Amino acid sequence: MPWVYMGGDKGYGKGGGGGKGYGKGWGWGQGYGKGYGKGGRPKPAAVPDEFEAPEGKTYVGTVQAYYKFRGYGFVVPDDLAESGLPGEKVFVHWKNIKSTDRFPALNPEMKVEFTVSVVEKAGVRTLQADSVCLPGGGAVAVQETNDEVKTFVGEQSSRYTGTLKFFNPARGFGYVKLDPDQKFDREVPEEIRVESSEMNCGGANPAQAEDVKVELGIWVTRGGTLKGYNVTLPGGGLLEAIEVVEAAETAETAEAETAEAVETPSSPS
Repeated sequence: MPWVYMGGDKGYGKGGGGGKGYGKGWGWGQGYGKGYGKGGRPKPAAVPDEFEAPEGKTYVGTVQAYYKFRGYGFVVPDDLAESGLPGEKVFVHWKNIKSTDRFPALNPEMKVEFTVSVVEKAGVRTLQADSVCLPGGGAVAVQETNDEVKTFVGEQSSRYTGTLKFFNPARGFGYVKLDPDQKFDREVPEEIRVESSEMNCGGANPAQAEDVKVELGIWVTRGGTLKGYNVTLPGGGLLEAIEVVEAAETAETAEAETAEAVETPSSPS
């Protein structure tokens, strides 16, 4: 997991995947499912001791996979043999993406430019991508492209009001109770599910929240489910973000989780 929220007081029970649950509060407690507790994750791939990242050198590569709700992915450098970089791909964390999106992300197969640095994760020197942008230096802006293929209640620009009953950052979702007496162009339930990618924190990870007044759009999934879109404070203010603790991730782990990769713009969820 690329970040961990250190939570509050009340528990969530036994959690999922066979682990010991979410522990106390909204945090991760003693591990979510198998492999997320003590000793579960393998260590990241180490770079050779003699390797030093070239300062200021830029590379171009192709996004192999990006796990939007986990906030990380991998880029395969072009001309790998000539690049001088160790390994076959480079880890990229959402915090290192130069983006205008409300929730920075990459799409698989897109071209990006980046620099690299050597960082220590789980006691291992490993490689990560920095200053990830479009080739030529432009900001990454995939969310607008992805939004263009969505269907909305009203228009994409339509805004509705309600109360965020709760948002759980560990599970990546919450629910908004819509205010009464609002006009919609279709039947809309009293409560709408909202997910991390639509919680607008100015590119950061949303914090735990309860009973917060918000405004939002509403979009319709392929299956006809209504979900919150671009959730903000009233008037468009940014929601509260949390401090994150970056955790080591490895190529082996990511390849086992390919089902969670961000879909291409032509395939919205």
